[in-house]
Amino acid sequence: MEYIGGKKENGILYDWKKIRKEYKKLKCPKQFYNPCCNNLENDYYFMDLSERSIGKTTSWLLLGLCMNKLYGTKVQYIRQRDDMIVNKNISNMFDTILKHDYISKITDGEYNYIEYSKRGWYYVKLDSEGLVEKKDTTEVVKCLSIQNSEIYKSSYNAPTGDLIIFDEFSSKTYQPDEFVYFLDLLKTIQRDRQSVKVALLANTIDIHCQYFHEFEVFDDVSTMEVGEYRRVTTDGGTNISLRILSPDKVLKENKSISNKLYYGFKNPKLNAITGGGWSIKNCQRIDRTLDFDVIFNRFYIYRNNKYLKLDVVNTEIGICIYCHWASVTYDDSIIFTLDEIRDKRYIAKMGCGQLLKFFQKMYYMNKFYYASNDCASFVENYLKSCKLISNFS
Repeated sequence: MEYIGGKKENGILYDWKKIRKEYKKLKCPKQFYNPCCNNLENDYYFMDLSERSIGKTTSWLLLGLCMNKLYGTKVQYIRQRDDMIVNKNISNMFDTILKHDYISKITDGEYNYIEYSKRGWYYVKLDSEGLVEKKDTTEVVKCLSIQNSEIYKSSYNAPTGDLIIFDEFSSKTYQPDEFVYFLDLLKTIQRDRQSVKVALLANTIDIHCQYFHEFEVFDDVSTMEVGEYRRVTTDGGTNISLRILSPDKVLKENKSISNKLYYGFKNPKLNAITGGGWSIKNCQRIDRTLDFDVIFNRFYIYRNNKYLKLDVVNTEIGICIYCHWASVTYDDSIIFTLDEIRDKRYIAKMGCGQLLKFFQKMYYMNKFYYASNDCASFVENYLKSCKLISNFS
């Protein structure tokens, strides 16, 4: 085993050409995503975004199993909450891999099955009757949750956990400071090794997912086209490989038929299912040709270096909240935020008492109106992060 800089504490010096060759032996269908296309030698974060059914998770798991075969790497599979990695919710994670008998190919016939036990996946050899002939005692994949990052900090050690897969990070839930807890978990696994690769996988559901802002890729994600690749460098010098994956011709044809049969509806929320891009909620807008009076114009939301104004207006249907982007605030502004309180104008979340009840009442009475769809996504994500509205509202 060779190590980076000749020092074991720096991590394994992986021969990625050798790993790619091992992956190629599996003869995976060409229409599915191949993670070997990435610059695995020089990049460390790989953010892969796409519609469903392109095979992102399966492909990265297969790459991890190839690394395990050659170097003993233990894949670290991460989800946001602990209930996402309980047996009933994760038991089918390897179904595609088992269906194509990849376990036998990777282990040269020593094992032909994999089972989940105590938050880990273990190779198993089944006989012709489906009975367990033998079972490996070493995990090949460990499942972890960000929710338990504090627990892992004092007790978990993964000296060969050099492939981290954070799956479905763009979900409908995001806990306050979840990004920090994710990096805390990453540090628990990585320690100070330079050999760790991190795959961040998500479906194109919510373009205002907080992780895009935290990873400093929102401006790129929001302007990228399907099929585009960019290498983004953060202000701190961290490189992120960013891809919005496009299905190949075969998958496109199959999806086109499926969409026509089952999903031919004019609803932009279905985009992540049909492959039409980001899932976008069509917001309700005030007809600007009608008269409406601005009653109060001092409310703002501040998050991710953006200001959004919440004007209380009087319309033909009564009092409403009109939301639009803002670039200027004033000395008497009232600014709601989840970030640090900068001065006396800033208030945590959406305030408290009657002020909080007012905004909740207006939202659930459907009295929020928006200048654009991105304003609506911004507001909904903020209110969900404050836990003031349901993730299914």
